[in-house]
Amino acid sequence: MPFDDLSQVTTALTTLLKKKIRELDPGLATDPTVATVAPELATEGTDATLNLYLYHVTEDPYFKSAPQPGTGQAPVQREPMPLCLYYLLTGHQDMLASQSADQVERLLTLAMRSIHEHPLITEATMIGATQVLPAATLGRNNRLLIEPRNVTPEQASAFWGTEQQKTTRLSAFYEVRGVFIQPQPATRLPSPVLAVATFSHSMPGPWLDASESTVHFTRPVAQGGVALTLDASPAQVSLVQDAALSPPANELVLRGHSLRGVRQQLYLQHQAWGSEIVPVEWATVSYGASEVRALVETTAGTKTILPGLYGAFIRVVEEEQLLLGTLKQITRSSNRLAFTIAPRITDVALTGSPVTELAITLPGFDPTDPSLTESIELALGGATYERTTGTPAAGQFSVAYVSTDAVLTLTPITALPSGDVQPLRILVDGASTQPYWIEVP
Repeated sequence: MPFDDLSQVTTALTTLLKKKIRELDPGLATDPTVATVAPELATEGTDATLNLYLYHVTEDPYFKSAPQPGTGQAPVQREPMPLCLYYLLTGHQDMLASQSADQVERLLTLAMRSIHEHPLITEATMIGATQVLPAATLGRNNRLLIEPRNVTPEQASAFWGTEQQKTTRLSAFYEVRGVFIQPQPATRLPSPVLAVATFSHSMPGPWLDASESTVHFTRPVAQGGVALTLDASPAQVSLVQDAALSPPANELVLRGHSLRGVRQQLYLQHQAWGSEIVPVEWATVSYGASEVRALVETTAGTKTILPGLYGAFIRVVEEEQLLLGTLKQITRSSNRLAFTIAPRITDVALTGSPVTELAITLPGFDPTDPSLTESIELALGGATYERTTGTPAAGQFSVAYVSTDAVLTLTPITALPSGDVQPLRILVDGASTQPYWIEVP
């Protein structure tokens, strides 16, 4: 729940004051002015205004020492920085012109009522139709707790005596807690641990060491235009097979030991399925003692297979000899291994000369599936493109489901001239297509 910087907190507080004061006083024609400069620099005119000044920041001692999840010592630069912010709220008006403090006192009263009625700001905090938290901070579960500071008259006088040689201003002091500043992004991520399965048996149980697959791609003509293969581990399996490719691009290989028994079954897991595990009944699945091979299909049981990260494990039924020669069947499960089912680009249709539209075909899945609404990313020539539901403008792409294929239509940022070569990459729920280059004839 971090903020990017302190200005986002100040923006939220000024939005609260402007909109709530306007709501409390319908007679106001416009939102009141709320400046955020040092009080002695605030502009004073004939109309009363407010100034909200962040004058002090400290680390929050409670959250600073909060235990972190997991074991081991986490690098401090990877943890959000907890802060307490201290604000001074003052009213301003040219008293020589007005000869009365009524407007300032009324405006400050409305400001204090606004904070009193909204001591906790969350993503659900709305003033009319206005979201109080800035749009850039939404989706992070931010919560701001605003508490008045009980400053004595003598302390307030000392504050103003230090800052400027003027009479103590009418002011209120506030403390804002729950502010966390965004840490540095992680430079590496460990492989996900899907489950821990360690049990005591007289015979070794099934164990998976690695998942493997073959990635097929073709270099641009300028680099020879040759077809190449890469061995991927963890596996990056194509969703569908191209008959011209060997070994199959959609072949998943799981290596380990003790993977065969009286009976054995391959299971899949996916984040969208929750805790449900799905048995694999694909047409081509072969089990050996040290490896399992399967050709990925577009369904597994009642589930539709979409590109993304999956977990696989083997459940083996074994017979062990117990006392007096009695055989008892024991079912044991292997550890979980993560692998990726990736989309594959099979065709790109170019329109125009120079090229002003590209239609990219990725067979085997529906890109309009609700689970993929925000999970498809596209980059051409290193520039990322924005998904749209209408006709793509420059720098945008749209998706459609045609027969059994996903078709992505994009409009390049600039038209592609003859002879141009641009790398193309598409990610679907984190799974990347094979290396691919757009070559304009």
